[in-house]
Amino acid sequence: MIYGTCDGFVYTRGYSKSYGNYVVVKSGESGLFHWFCHLSQIKVKQGQTVNRATIIGIMGRTGNATGIHLHFEIRKVCNEYGQNVNPADYMGIPNKIGVYNTENYQIEDYKIGERVNVKIKFTGAERTGEKLIEINKKQFWVFASSVSKDNTSMSVYVNWVEENRLQVNCDAVEDANIQFWVEKSEVVK
Repeated sequence: MIYGTCDGFVYTRGYSKSYGNYVVVKSGESGLFHWFCHLSQIKVKQGQTVNRATIIGIMGRTGNATGIHLHFEIRKVCNEYGQNVNPADYMGIPNKIGVYNTENYQIEDYKIGERVNVKIKFTGAERTGEKLIEINKKQFWVFASSVSKDNTSMSVYVNWVEENRLQVNCDAVEDANIQFWVEKSEVVK
């Protein structure tokens, strides 16, 4: 899955022979245009507000591509070549040969009200339409539709941000709108 790289909105989306399925997000912070190309699926609509937790699409090889990958560009002007910003500079990644751990370059600017996915453990117990999950050693019954297909994450809203943890609100828990804390490391990037 490909996630957003800024807070903004879907400026345009579509298909071209070169870029295949593409999405362009205009950053509300900088006004820059973030291009996501060669997607196998587009998961956002034109005009939709997005953030760093929004799933933009699924990596693919549509258009002029020989293998599955993400073609990612940041441009100052939407449809002008030569107006690019180096994505490595934007993300703080050294642009030189070497081995890098992507954990060191994650964007962790969580905002109150933002929807994020948190890691869960599925305990195996199940009731009709619900599942018993574990988050930080607490067990909750949740609506099965709120859990990812592979039973590894669940979508929640951020209520409060502390140094290394988030207080989140889950409207999928059986006890309506229950709040609990999760470590930032438990958020699915």
